Amino acid sequence: EYCKTLDLKNQKQLWTFRIVNGICFGIMAWMRGIYWLFLCGKLHMRLYEDEEYTMMCVGVVIYTLITGFNVMLCIYPFGKKMLKFGPRSKEMGLVDMDDGEELEDTKKEGGVHPSPSNNSLMEKGDTDN
Repeated sequence: EYCKTLDLKNQKQLWTFRIVNGICFGIMAWMRGIYWLFLCGKLHMRLYEDEEYTMMCVGVVIYTLITGFNVMLCIYPFGKKMLKFGPRSKEMGLVDMDDGEELEDTKKEGGVHPSPSNNSLMEKGDTDN
């Protein structure tokens, strides 16, 4: 939540954002990626040694679902942010830090961003007043 309060146009706050996201990505990748797979393997081997084959099959389904959740909803978003706001992101064209002009125009218009759907409503004269 702290990263949402940072102004990414400010170079110092951009580096703070990168560092915090890097730490979070490292923790997520370790705990929800590497260490999770280690624990799954350890539990799977214990079930195999105890000849609990039914529980092994149920466990494989559960491991797969939880691993998918970890990768898609926990690890991937942090990795995506790391690429988007990384040090070479401007060179690769992933993010344009000069989008502030568009935001200022939106604020001047009272929060309504001109889009085809908003323009069509304005042209029809639909108002709630």
